[in-house]
Amino acid sequence: MTSHQLALNITRKLFGEEHARTSDNYHQLGISQRELGDFASALKSHQHALNITRKLFGEDHAKTSDSHHQLGITLRKLDYNHEALKSHQRALEITKKLFGEEHIKTAENYHKLGITQRKLGDYGAALKSHQRALDIATKLFGEEHARTADHYIQLAITQRKIVV
Repeated sequence: MTSHQLALNITRKLFGEEHARTSDNYHQLGISQRELGDFASALKSHQHALNITRKLFGEDHAKTSDSHHQLGITLRKLDYNHEALKSHQRALEITKKLFGEEHIKTAENYHKLGITQRKLGDYGAALKSHQRALDIATKLFGEEHARTADHYIQLAITQRKIVV
């Protein structure tokens, strides 16, 4: 955590607040803060990263999609599920536009979207998102792959919620 904060301070001093490296450092700091359970600080870091990335690269850029993705995860951890849903939907839209429907990043965005939809109780939408993630992973990696197995697990969790 200290190293990420020091890296951010140095980067801000060398390149300023609106630089790709500064955004990357906010991004990494936010992930570390989230992993340590400091969700409020992580939220601020991810919002900074998203704001910088939008300014530098625009809305339809891979780094902007990644920023929405990380922000969505943090929002979900804070139980800001409607805001998380919007972030995950935006990340998915950007990823599909940039990489197409059958890309690993698209599958991962469907995966996170499905988790958020399930948390909101929208099991039908979650089921569709998890199924789509599974279909992409199966096509890209085959049936005998760890990522495919992960998507089967998420699909099963959602199916279990529908049955209960």
